[in-house]
Amino acid sequence: MAHVVKFFMQPEDELAFLRNLERYGLNVYPVRVPADWQPFVASPTVQAQLPEEDMYFAAEHIGEVMVDKVKRGPDKGSWRVDEIRSPVIYFERSRVNEDGELLSGKMWAELDITP
Repeated sequence: MAHVVKFFMQPEDELAFLRNLERYGLNVYPVRVPADWQPFVASPTVQAQLPEEDMYFAAEHIGEVMVDKVKRGPDKGSWRVDEIRSPVIYFERSRVNEDGELLSGKMWAELDITP
């Protein structure tokens, strides 16, 4: 079972987080993966390229990231990361609401891969 961590991160905090992640060589994937997506390593230099909201940090040195097509719903036909069979860390960024309040983000990891 995955462990969920909730947090509040300003852009400067996110930059420090990315600085710490860089050493692990984790690749970035959005929750809905465009057909032409090219993964890149999470680092402070790519903060502007990160997906706006939710994403995965993939440990591809542990195992392959599996993607498949969404079969139902509004995202039907788009690609998604199979988080059960892939070694990923889910990351939801902190956002600011319409009143200027910082909303919490969350992160969870399930690195036990199911074949």
